[in-house]
Amino acid sequence: MNRIIDYIIERRKGHYCHVLELANVYELQSTIDAIYNEFIEQYYKEEIIDFFDTISLYYIINDDDVQTFLNDEAGTGFSYIEAVDYLANDEDKQQEEEELYNFDIEEYINNL
Repeated sequence: MNRIIDYIIERRKGHYCHVLELANVYELQSTIDAIYNEFIEQYYKEEIIDFFDTISLYYIINDDDVQTFLNDEAGTGFSYIEAVDYLANDEDKQQEEEELYNFDIEEYINNL
């Protein structure tokens, strides 16, 4: 297992889920930057890359986007879940999701 994961699991007394829910690539980059800066003095760059290579990424619709949609469509009767479903079929959202899943984490970290 990765030393970083071991460290996190130990600090959290076993309560850890190796998952990120993100709305776009910018959020992923920001998360990588924060974790990289936190761990680079204690761990090798390769270990940080491995940490991210093994993490599960899930695309989520940004809550602000859902609220904006609901405000714009006031009176239509859309529920929150229906708004999320509607936005999930939006071309821009689908492109954000594709960019997130195709993002080259290793290349990004190697350029830090």
